[in-house]
Amino acid sequence: MAKRVTKGNLWGFLQSRPYASVADIRRLFTMEVDGAAPIPTSEGTCYIGLPVDVAEIVRQLWHEGRVALDLNPNVKARVVQGVYPARVPPHRQHYASGPDTGRGEGVESAGSAKRRRRRKRGPDESAPGAITRENSAE
Repeated sequence: MAKRVTKGNLWGFLQSRPYASVADIRRLFTMEVDGAAPIPTSEGTCYIGLPVDVAEIVRQLWHEGRVALDLNPNVKARVVQGVYPARVPPHRQHYASGPDTGRGEGVESAGSAKRRRRRKRGPDESAPGAITRENSAE
């Protein structure tokens, strides 16, 4: 029986790892897919081997800047082979959490140091074939 795919559980899966291949996503949610669904981007249409409804969720996450698409460079068409969670660079973390978090200057909660370490381990720069929201606007 296939697991139901929602934006929340797909995002939870994607942010729990530094990279998720399309095959991993299909395997986790037990999807049988024969074709590829289009994802319109500012650089052109990308194709992903997921059902149309799940491809739409990936498109929404990309549009929100939460994920980057990893394209296969060996294929002439824009084929998505995986998805990276978008990581906030360390020098922009203050602005990502808002100008006033209610905590005093220099005071960190126990979990904030852990989150900072995870972000540094993640892919801070895009892979050569990755499309991010920032570099697609150029």
